[in-house]
Amino acid sequence: MTSIPKSINKIWDRWLLQLWGLIVHTRDRGCQWCNKQDGDGKMDAHHIFGRKKKSVRWYTPNGIKLCYYCHKYRKDEDPEGLRSRIIIKMGLGAYRALCKKAIAPLPFIDYFAWERSLLQEAELLKVTIPQRPKKLPQEGED
Repeated sequence: MTSIPKSINKIWDRWLLQLWGLIVHTRDRGCQWCNKQDGDGKMDAHHIFGRKKKSVRWYTPNGIKLCYYCHKYRKDEDPEGLRSRIIIKMGLGAYRALCKKAIAPLPFIDYFAWERSLLQEAELLKVTIPQRPKKLPQEGED
């Protein structure tokens, strides 16, 4: 297997984050903290465990929809409050599993597997998929 140029890695990352965000926005109805509804202002898809955690970067259970205010200010002012909301939303067992997944090492990133997974989830949610970046290789190409 040949190494992937850094510029292609960046395109993959943007593409997968775009899919991830669309799924989180579609799945969650309104801000999961203050209950502000869609249409009442800007909403953001927030990573529960930061984007630097490659093992859960594009894993949709690692995402939660927050309004702009809660995402920009409240998450830093009251991280325990946010964690409590997340645990209520997903359940303690699922949260603990997410914690374990977040700390697991990820020696190799299989972009095609992440893409397949996100596209399948998007299809189930009936998300309108944007056009795939032309610079990305097709599966099976070298």
